[in-house]
Amino acid sequence: MTATVTMDPRIRARRDAVRAELGRRRIRRFVGFATVVALVAAAGLATRSPLLDVDEVGITGATATSEADVISASGVAPGQALIDVDLASARRSIAALPWVDEVRSTRSWNGAISFEVTEREPVAQAIVDGHVVLVDIEGRVLEVPGVADDDLVVVTGVSGSAEPGGWLASTALDALGVAAAVDADLVDRIGAIEVQADGSLDVQLDESGRVRLGGAIELDAKLLALQTMLERVDLQCLDILDLQVPTVPVLTRQGSCS
Repeated sequence: MTATVTMDPRIRARRDAVRAELGRRRIRRFVGFATVVALVAAAGLATRSPLLDVDEVGITGATATSEADVISASGVAPGQALIDVDLASARRSIAALPWVDEVRSTRSWNGAISFEVTEREPVAQAIVDGHVVLVDIEGRVLEVPGVADDDLVVVTGVSGSAEPGGWLASTALDALGVAAAVDADLVDRIGAIEVQADGSLDVQLDESGRVRLGGAIELDAKLLALQTMLERVDLQCLDILDLQVPTVPVLTRQGSCS
């Protein structure tokens, strides 16, 4: 004889309800996953759509450097996908331009890329391999002008690059610091700041005579003494004005001076 076991209808109903709930959960998970995939795909397509392309490239702060040169160096052009623009690389390329000191950039999702440029200030004209080059206080060669600038001091006895964007040798830095510190109204009285073979500094005056500054120590005091002597002392027939000890200036005149 075979016994037949009949399942309680309540248990069967409960089991069927559990299976149905599991099925609904699987459907919800699948729908959720499909939705996420669709959203990611849509976002990826959106970043590649014309709506998120570069529409304009703005430049501020560039005066000695043309905006066209900055844009060209950046490598950014209208039509590029905003997400593909490497701003760090663009800033490095712009900073390699001779006059450029610092670069800041912004990216706007309305399609605008902007670069803010801070330019270097020329402090002297250096004579390098027979070429007159415009340089800043760090020795960066800004340009090779066709004519001399009467508003800037000439620095001689230096070496380094004569190409825009290059650098003078570090031995020029003390002389450039002197050039930057000279008052504008005294520039026309200085013929040149000369870097000697031992690294010491001489100043050739425009009228006549030479100022011996010596080493780079106490430069502020030496410059103050120089400016005081230029303003207050009759330097006619000057031979040497020795300011190596700035508190004890020593002045000698040419023997032929009457």
